[in-house]
Amino acid sequence: MEASVRRLTLDPFRGLVAQDVRIYDYKNRENTIAEISRISLDVNYAALLQRQAFLNAIDIRNAQVTLPLPEGADPKSPHAQIKN
Repeated sequence: MEASVRRLTLDPFRGLVAQDVRIYDYKNRENTIAEISRISLDVNYAALLQRQAFLNAIDIRNAQVTLPLPEGADPKSPHAQIKN
C-alpha cells in the first residue's frame, strides 16, 4: 500500500490529524483505493512510550473507498465502493 497526505498536524484536542489522504494500490499507483478528507488518531502517548497499545480511536471523515477486484476478475465488472 502507498499513501499520500497533503497535511499532517498534531492537534491538542483531536490528536494526530491527516488531511486529504489518498491510498493507492501498491501494484498500480494510478489505481486509487481510498480518498479521505480527514483522519484523526486519538493516541495515548504514555502507552506509546511504554510500548503498549496506544491507539484509543480513529475518526474518518468524508471517505470514499473502492475495493480492488481479485486477480483474474473481469476488469469491466463493477467495483465494490464505500462512501461516507
